[in-house]
Amino acid sequence: KSIVGVLPQLYKTPGKIRKPAPGLGELNEQILLELGYSKADVANLKSAGAIG
Repeated sequence: KSIVGVLPQLYKTPGKIRKPAPGLGELNEQILLELGYSKADVANLKSAGAIG
């Protein structure tokens, strides 16, 4: 069961957006490296047009 439209009130720690979300594909290299891909693998994916 869910309650739609109810948001918590954060009086002591009000939420705010610190920075915008990353652009589409902006973190591809970082994520692939964390998943174990080598820099050469990432470069090959870029040159093949598989990632931006």
